[in-house]
Amino acid sequence: MEPWTALDLSWDRTASTETHGAFPVYGISQRWESLGGNDWTPPWFSAPWFTDDVNSLDSADRLYAKMRLLAGKDVRMIVSVNPSKIVMLAEQLRDRSDELIDDIRGGALLGRPHPAVSPDRELAARLSVLRGRERRPLRLTDVFARLDLVVCWMSGSARFYEAWMRDLIPDVAILPFSTTGTEGIVTLPIDGHTTAGPLATNQGLYEFFSIDDEGETTGESVPMEHLERGGQYRLVMSQANGLYRYDVGDNYRVVGHVGGTPRLEFQGRAGVRSSFTGEKLTDSDLHTTVARTTSGCGRLPFFTAIPVWGTPPRYVVAMESSEVLDAKSLIDLAPRLDAVLQEVNIEYGEKRKSQRLSSIEVVPLRSGAFKELTEYRLAQGAAPAQIKHHWLQSDSAVLSILNEIGVVSAGTLVGRS
Repeated sequence: MEPWTALDLSWDRTASTETHGAFPVYGISQRWESLGGNDWTPPWFSAPWFTDDVNSLDSADRLYAKMRLLAGKDVRMIVSVNPSKIVMLAEQLRDRSDELIDDIRGGALLGRPHPAVSPDRELAARLSVLRGRERRPLRLTDVFARLDLVVCWMSGSARFYEAWMRDLIPDVAILPFSTTGTEGIVTLPIDGHTTAGPLATNQGLYEFFSIDDEGETTGESVPMEHLERGGQYRLVMSQANGLYRYDVGDNYRVVGHVGGTPRLEFQGRAGVRSSFTGEKLTDSDLHTTVARTTSGCGRLPFFTAIPVWGTPPRYVVAMESSEVLDAKSLIDLAPRLDAVLQEVNIEYGEKRKSQRLSSIEVVPLRSGAFKELTEYRLAQGAAPAQIKHHWLQSDSAVLSILNEIGVVSAGTLVGRS
């Protein structure tokens, strides 16, 4: 494999700025050095697009730089843990098409000479033709003509990115990234199944506990060979690294078997619901509601739903504006959002009818607000791999942050009480 065959967004090589005694502290997806012969050391480990010089940029420029340094190379695959990063990459290309063409034509990166690139007027001309007089935004397959595979999570809340992915990279196959975390590996992709892989039976000792419709465990642990198709289970693992009977806090559904090994689809974190009065809202409830309400208004807008305490409490939906939905249009969506959510979640409907919950409020954000929120969190020291978009927040803290970084549309009162 050549060092440009795969655009790897799952690992940001970043020198640690934290220490514990004499030891550096960093997330596994940020480690600067390879850990030796038993570590995954890819062919692109020392490639210019994969080094700290690139990873020291802010997240938007970092994605752009990786794409620019690989422009003209035979990239076949893009790998990311979370699909949000691939969407951000495609949006950088969409928003910076002219900048990329200029950089390619001039042999530059971010408008400045760079030793790893040289002028490529032929590629610049081809991309200019594709862009055309109508200034069509470039797609990833325009820059990487032989791109035919994307690997990322496609289960749990990550599945909500599929519509964006299909629009941004049509005709490119999508395979699931392994279900894995710091605690250990759970599943591995082995075939074309888009959301699930078989249990990684040689990576640890696994126990499963059946869960009911409320997400609560029932009874004793179930052996792997007795897991039932369609059943939902909480995972407990023991690892050689010292974790013994560790409750990972993740729920899985059995969608089939590969031989005698269950094929598991990640369903989400246990207990990730919001409930002031028993409504038990999920991210799926909110995503379905926003999708139905904004149908016919172009691409689904980025949003997050925020529980806000009051008398009575309510939910605030912070949503990015677009050319189709300006700030006023978003605010005007609130009654419709509230009505649709009552249809999607009957418990929410009952609580609204009994006035135990107040109606939904929409807080309009400027376009790109959630990118700015990501930059803010990175500047506060968060690891890139730990920054995930939440369609439903656990508390109202993010409202203060959105106001602090100035992304709320002018004239909007955030989080009225």
